Order: sequence, then structure tokens, then C-alpha cells
Amino acid sequence: THTLRYYLKAATRLISDDDAVMLNYLRTTRKRLGILINFGSTKKLEWKRLIS
Repeated sequence: THTLRYYLKAATRLISDDDAVMLNYLRTTRKRLGILINFGSTKKLEWKRLIS
């Protein structure tokens, strides 16, 4: 089965540490695909798709 891991934030912007946290979550849970979502950006919703 395919599962997806989400990592939600409310920060001014996403930084490389956020990518590292998400990739660590993916490796630890043995999942392949993750979506990093930031609701705190003032201009628009910010998101990244990460593959482990």
C-alpha cells in the first residue's frame, strides 16, 4: 500500500532544515513520499514534495 507523510508548518518560509526533518521522518517510518506544507507564508500556501 502507498502512504504519504505530511509535515505541516506555520512559518514565514520553508528552510533547508525543514527538508531535513521531513526526510528523516520518511527514512524512520520507511515511507517514500512526503509533502511539506507551510501555511504561514504571507503571500501564498507554500509546499514541497519530497521523495526519500
